[in-house]
Formats: sequence, C-alpha cells, structure tokens
Amino acid sequence: MDGLRITPDGLFLETEGVAPEIEVRRGRRRRDRHKLLIDLANTTLSSQFTQTDIELNQFGVERLTVEQLEGDEDEDENADPVVRLTLEREDREQNWQVTASNFGGIVLVPAGNIAVRPPAAIEVPDIATPSETPTVATPVSDPITIRRIELTNDGTQLTIRANEAIANYASGWDRATTDYQIVIPNARLRRNALEPELPNNSPLVRLQAYEDGDRVIISFLPASGVQLGRVSQPDTEVIALAVQPTGTAVPGFPITPGNSIALPQAPNSRVVLVIDPGHGGRDPGAIGIGDLYEKHVVLPVSLEVAALLQQQGVQVVMTRSTDRTLDLQPRVDIAENANADLFVSIHANAISMSRPDVNGIETYYYSAQGLPLAQYIHNSLLQATGRRDRGVRQARFYVIRRTSMPAVLLEIGFVTGAEDAPLLATDAYRSLTAQAIARGILQYLQRR
Repeated sequence: MDGLRITPDGLFLETEGVAPEIEVRRGRRRRDRHKLLIDLANTTLSSQFTQTDIELNQFGVERLTVEQLEGDEDEDENADPVVRLTLEREDREQNWQVTASNFGGIVLVPAGNIAVRPPAAIEVPDIATPSETPTVATPVSDPITIRRIELTNDGTQLTIRANEAIANYASGWDRATTDYQIVIPNARLRRNALEPELPNNSPLVRLQAYEDGDRVIISFLPASGVQLGRVSQPDTEVIALAVQPTGTAVPGFPITPGNSIALPQAPNSRVVLVIDPGHGGRDPGAIGIGDLYEKHVVLPVSLEVAALLQQQGVQVVMTRSTDRTLDLQPRVDIAENANADLFVSIHANAISMSRPDVNGIETYYYSAQGLPLAQYIHNSLLQATGRRDRGVRQARFYVIRRTSMPAVLLEIGFVTGAEDAPLLATDAYRSLTAQAIARGILQYLQRR
C-alpha cells in the first residue's frame, strides 16, 4: 500500500501487486462499535507511507487510522502481514462498500446517498442485513436533460431545471477541486446549455457544468461570507440551493509582508481564548512541497498569536505548545474545562502534489455563533497577506462541532501550493499571518 487519497465519493488506496483479500467488520467491544475495521490480507505499508492518522471529518467519519499488523493479531501470529484501516464513524450503523478496482488500488465508498456511483460492493458482515444494504441500480430509462442553470431570487438561489423529474442527486464538497458539487446521475446537458454569467457581486466565485459519463456535475465555489443552504426540490423537475451572503466584509488595512500590523485593544471584560495548533507529534498533518510539514507551520504561528493576544490582555490557553501528539477530544476538553469564550484551531491546507495551482486561505465554522468570528479573521488574513480568497465555509470538523463556544478552523494556506508553500516556509510570512489572525480576533472582540 503506497498511499491514500480522498476523492469526491470516498477514499482510494493506492496499491501495487495482486489485489488482497478484504475483510470488513466493526469493533467487537461495545465501546468500539463505532469503529469499522478494514483488513487487507497479505499487505504491507510502503516505507514512504505517512498517512497513518487522519482527522477526516468527511463522509460521516471523524478519524481514519492506518496500521501494520504482523498477521491476524486475533488468531495466528505467523500469518501473512495485514494492513488495517480503522474508520471512527459518527453513526455506528453506517455501512461502507469496499472493492478492489480493475485499474489497481482499492475503492472505499460510504453506502447510502453520500456516494453517487459506488463500485460493486463486497459483503460487509455484521453491519447491515442484506435487506438494509444499499444496492446500485443500473439506469434503464433515458437520461434526463438539464435545460437551464441560473441564479434566481435576486441572485440568492442557484436553480437547476430539467426536462422531467429529477429522481436522484447527490451533493457535497469535492476534495480535489474544493468546489461544492451537485451531481445528477443518468443525465445530460442540453445542447448549447449556457451557464449563468456571474456579476461582480455574485455569491459564487466560479460555476461550471459538465457531463461526466452518464451524469451531470454542477461545480461551484461560493464567495467569502456566502453561506450555502440545503439542497431542495421545490418541484420534481427543479433542484434549488440558497446561496446567501451572511454579513458584510470587515474593513481592514492593507499590509505588505515585512510590516507589522497595528492591533486594536481587547475589551476590558475578561476573555478566555483557546488556540489549537492542528496535528503534532506522531501526526505531521499535511506534507507539502519541499517536505514542508503542516505541524511545523502551525505551531509557530499559533504561539505568536498567543503572545500577541496576551500582550493585549486576552487570557490564552493553548491545547499544545510543543510538538506533541494530541487527539481531537482532549482538545475539546481543554476548551470546555477552561470555560473558553472562543476557540481557534489553526491548520495549513493540502491537496494532491499534482495540483500546485491550488492556493489560498479558507476559514471554517460549524454553528451560527462561529460565523462572525470566522468572517473577521478571514478578512484580516486576506487583507494582510494578499492570498487568494477561498471563502468562509460551514463544515463539521470535530473540534469546532464539539465545542460549545464560538469556534473556527483556519486553513492559512496550502503546503502543496506553488504560491503558498514558499511563503509558509518563512518566519516572516508566518509572523505576518499570526498578526493578521490576532487582529481579526481583536476586531471581533471589540464589536461583539
């Protein structure tokens, strides 16, 4: 097993050699019933494989771990080596389909409506009865035609119209492009169908529609501060999605690298802020251009943010201040035990090394109470660094979903980006980023 990739539909394991026997089962102990164990027989991890502990927070899985077992640890110590993947699921009844690809590698797809076209599944014992296991029907009817894609309701709704009933669709964030996608199977685009022209104040940065085999994909990126609603069907032939701005941009001051940022004063009231440097210790996070480790980027940035805010009178609690391993729940516990007013998790982003063109800053929140904080920090980062704006987005990352106070997760740049990585590797740029984050937090505190 050489590598692991996150795809729009699930996971792909890069392997060499004969396809292994695959066993899928859930944890036997009561406390482990939320864990799905996937064992690949007669398989070893490549010496270059580093993705052993991933905070996934996608497809209903909070965490993914990969480990090498010397034989079946439950039976015969002298058996062939086994690679075990453990998926820690939010719903312990969630089923996954696992299959060896005809083109090499292994495909893992969550069952149900998350995946659009899962591959043929192997049996997964002890997860669901045969009647509960989803099946993938081969379309027998003629494909529907997508007639029009347009922004309606004064530009606050994306509307997709077909020539007949849309019986099935899927939606979600595409890890490869970081766009939001709506995928309609058994469909085609009308000839000469036009995508809407996006005005300067459009809630979407980009929008494209294209055919991918027997399905149509509508792919788009929301602008900063735009919140996506739920995908709905107001009519059988229509799919609609609200794309509404949730606030105005925060005024700031253009800063060029090398200068320092003037920080506003914190309010007189006592404020407790938890800063959470992502990953650490055995978990390097993303590894990018020039072996740039995410954990080596975010820790110095986080420490400087803490120092700057403490100088302004903010009480700061760090989830970690050294390069040590820390699971997700202890990070949440630290914030809750400190009775924190705010929680800021700092990360660096990554995508395939074959996509150095993807660069920029993303900011995530989960609940509505975290959105204003996300907007202030995001705008401050953009104004200070001049990096590409990849938007303020809602997501279900564990640490911002399980904390009770306003919480955000920052992706301060791509360690795999040709533009971002050289900057993230420098002390000067990290310092500028830290100052921008501190400024955004203080601006939020002044106005809340």
